Amino acid sequence: MRRQLIARTDGVPLFVEELTKAVMESDLAIPASLHDSLMARLDRLANAKEIAQAQALALGRVRL
Repeated sequence: MRRQLIARTDGVPLFVEELTKAVMESDLAIPASLHDSLMARLDRLANAKEIAQAQALALGRVRL
């Protein structure tokens, strides 16, 4: 499991943290991407997903 997490995250700290949390909170399946991990977390938080989606639409892409 540890090897798969390391390989999947490519050493990106946020990705490591999110995938580790996802594995600990779920059925030990490793999400394919950070997006999948975050969406699964939002799915478990009831109304949070709708709020996050509305905020994303309001904010749009952040340009640096």
